[in-house]
Amino acid sequence: QGVIGGEYARREGEHEAVCHAISVQYSPAKAAAPETEAGRVARCVILADQLDKLAGYLGLGLAPSGSSDPFGLRRAVTILLDVAWGWGAVRRSYREAIEQALAIYAQQGHALDAEACLQALREVFQGRYKALLADERYDALDAALLLDAPDAVFEPRAVQLRLRVLDRMAQDVAWVQTATRPLNLVGSAVKKGIAITDTVDASKLESESGSKLWEQVQAATPAVQQALDAEDAAALESALRPLQSVIHDFFETTMVMAEDEQVRLARLALLRKVTALLRVGGDW
Repeated sequence: QGVIGGEYARREGEHEAVCHAISVQYSPAKAAAPETEAGRVARCVILADQLDKLAGYLGLGLAPSGSSDPFGLRRAVTILLDVAWGWGAVRRSYREAIEQALAIYAQQGHALDAEACLQALREVFQGRYKALLADERYDALDAALLLDAPDAVFEPRAVQLRLRVLDRMAQDVAWVQTATRPLNLVGSAVKKGIAITDTVDASKLESESGSKLWEQVQAATPAVQQALDAEDAAALESALRPLQSVIHDFFETTMVMAEDEQVRLARLALLRKVTALLRVGGDW
């Protein structure tokens, strides 16, 4: 139907890029190169088609189960991943796009279960990563997917970048041990219900090594963001590495859970900032 649809469009005088997009809608592998106009239009049509399909079926609760996938929803997610990995323009999360698709259904009078759709879609995405990246170590893939951050699965290019960073750094046992400490401590504090702010009050740290760690976090943040924007694993490693020694010194000299509440919260806020930076490279 795609090929014939493209032919009808061509005979009706549609722009050639539109004709091409219609003709390859059901065969994404035949789309023109993404740097061409025809390729860009084709990929937009392909993405819209898959997003519409996923929002509709999953919003109705018709998720794949076991080996049963009568509506080809796993293939739809595979196409989303392939387009994202093969086309540099798809850098953002697919969450916003699926929410737009659900909103269009709502505008047309079809109230779908948005949260159930997103949860089912997360599960399909996770399954597709594991099928398509079967050669990756399972623990490295889980670390790249940031399983405790549910929407991370909607960012295929970020997942790919984290896998490259993990491949470069995860064999360094000392690094992993050091990076794990702030992640574990912050995670434990959150589980205990401690409210950790996003603002670091450096005057309340009362720790020379803590002040040095905060200075290093501030220095590393722009470099980490730049590496993330450029999807440069080597640059991201270079930005993260200087944190290792100051994190180690901080834990060797400072009791994070101090008796003074203001000091304790300042130190936890600092470690939350450290954790956010470290997790750009994966869940260590």
